[in-house]
Amino acid sequence: MGSNPILAAIDKVGWDMATDQGNDFDYTGLHAFVFIDGVDPGRNVAEVVERLGGADGREFPNGRVLFASVLVGAHKGFAHIRADDGDLAALQRLLFEDLWAEGVRCEHAVEGPVYTPQGVNALPKGPKRRSPPFCALVRVRADDDPIAVMNEIARRFDDADPFQGASVTFGTADLLVELAGETLDAVRGPVLDYIRGTPGVVWTKTSFTYSEPWRARP
Repeated sequence: MGSNPILAAIDKVGWDMATDQGNDFDYTGLHAFVFIDGVDPGRNVAEVVERLGGADGREFPNGRVLFASVLVGAHKGFAHIRADDGDLAALQRLLFEDLWAEGVRCEHAVEGPVYTPQGVNALPKGPKRRSPPFCALVRVRADDDPIAVMNEIARRFDDADPFQGASVTFGTADLLVELAGETLDAVRGPVLDYIRGTPGVVWTKTSFTYSEPWRARP
């Protein structure tokens, strides 16, 4: 049975509205990205991600998980987390107490400057605030000014789909770029066609996620 084009259009409008509206947590506070490479013995990544709140996130004593998902590619899972503005101690407690207790074993990076398009009323576009279900999270190592490389990547996409946003990150990589669309092909090809050929890009590490419900029903 084919998909219903009316429902598909409604879904897309819903994603677009969520992207435009955001919420009070999206661009306030201290943000970090968690790249899950392992979990405690006896647990699996999918169960741990569900404990973190999945795509809806979850409040913890020391901060909030804004989004979490399993990944396929360079990492096994991902979470976007937030603590109060400038409160590095709370961020550390969120990572090493709250998330550690849930079995998360990870690499992490603190978010720096967020990509903002040029324009009078332009709004910031950071990774994993809102996006369609198919998503590529691309970690980029740069040998030039990371902000300049980030802006050039956005320019190559004409600041349009599948480019969803990017941020400078303080960690192993210098940038985190998000591509998203309605199919895997919409995000897979542009990693090679646009990002890896950008001047200043040394290497990329890419992971994919489908953030809609994906588990088989009993």
